[in-house]
Amino acid sequence: MDESKVQSALLGWIITLAITISVLLRRDKDVRQRLFILLSGNLTLYYFSSFLYHLLGYPWMERMALIAAILIPLGGLFFFRSFSAPARRIRLLSVAFFLAVLLSAIVLWPTALKPPVGFAILAYVLGFMLVALLDLNVQARTAAYDDRITRGNGAMRTQAGFNGVVTREWPRRGDWQFETEWSLGLRGGVRSDTPIGWSGSFEATRHFGDALNVEVWVGHVMDQEFLVWQQDNLVSGFQMNRYDLSASLNWNIGTRHELRVKLEALGLDADNPRPWRIAADGRAQASNDVVEPFSLRNLGFQVRYRYELAPLSNLYVVYGRGGFGYDGYAAGAFEQFGDAFSLRDDEQLLVKLAYRFEL
Repeated sequence: MDESKVQSALLGWIITLAITISVLLRRDKDVRQRLFILLSGNLTLYYFSSFLYHLLGYPWMERMALIAAILIPLGGLFFFRSFSAPARRIRLLSVAFFLAVLLSAIVLWPTALKPPVGFAILAYVLGFMLVALLDLNVQARTAAYDDRITRGNGAMRTQAGFNGVVTREWPRRGDWQFETEWSLGLRGGVRSDTPIGWSGSFEATRHFGDALNVEVWVGHVMDQEFLVWQQDNLVSGFQMNRYDLSASLNWNIGTRHELRVKLEALGLDADNPRPWRIAADGRAQASNDVVEPFSLRNLGFQVRYRYELAPLSNLYVVYGRGGFGYDGYAAGAFEQFGDAFSLRDDEQLLVKLAYRFEL
């Protein structure tokens, strides 16, 4: 059996279905789950048949593996719509399929599963398990020209890239509600190697009844090629880290009183600058220009009280505080994030009256 051809066929099916699921079916989780069951079943049959073939040497098992890898997906696309199962059963089948593929792949590693194709197949199988349970958005970008970063100093050619976003939102249970989002990006800048960037965030909401809730969102971003325009046709890539916090309190105190508190803070660090000059054809060329690393911090805090005097007539009392700090050196993103809470560049108290007159 020509393992490279069979695995190439498998990988082609996986990539095609991954794009279809991510782009066309991202709002229909039931269809995504059914497609995942179909694909996982075929992968499981392929690897299990290959495992038996290499273990026992029966030729018909080799043919079964080939049929499972190439022909069954064609027929499966016509009858998968009739498949129906509760969400709990789909989760169990998803995990079972993935474990079966993983076990067979581990056993067959020396003979049947050659890297890097084997790594790609397992990664896509895991990705499809996530698709069945989570919301996944995948984007592939071709090389292009970008004139936004250079701010009118010519279009800059960017490399082809890829990014994916996985989101999981849990429905409210009791007084709590949670949501998380993770993303991964490859290339897409001017470097010819493969810089990566990733981000992760988590949000929690606590409901103290229908009138009071507290939300807290925390996030972290890392980018190995954070492009920043410097001057003229000079741009620079940085190793960037950023920490974010967003919190709010919403309290409806009776029918006339409302209290809202909001807090936002971030700390950013950009180190290891790599300067580039953008040539007339848009391609980036390494430069000897001196570009310094930098770091910054930002804070915004507001307390707003509203009292309803009459319908469409309100009295507002707002206290705000915030600031911005910049350092011409890399001070560490987390240190910048901690220092943000001591910022007090702007501080004000505002009283506003909005009254509706009738003529």
